[in-house]
Amino acid sequence: MNYKNLNLKQGEVALFNASSNTYYKFHNLIEACKRAVNAGRSPENGWNIVDDLGITYEDEDWAFFAQLPLPKD
Repeated sequence: MNYKNLNLKQGEVALFNASSNTYYKFHNLIEACKRAVNAGRSPENGWNIVDDLGITYEDEDWAFFAQLPLPKD
């Protein structure tokens, strides 16, 4: 699974597992990281987080962003 196949809009982020073809889209990186960490997902069990520009975030980034407060709309 390539991030281009996810058809992410500007500012969207996807949490995905290429081996199971499962993905979830989020409106921001903080929300994606919080959901991933709370659900026990990690790169070690096949999950990745990628943004609309194709940047993949490392496990250390997930922990950092998950501790931040969600932005207010």
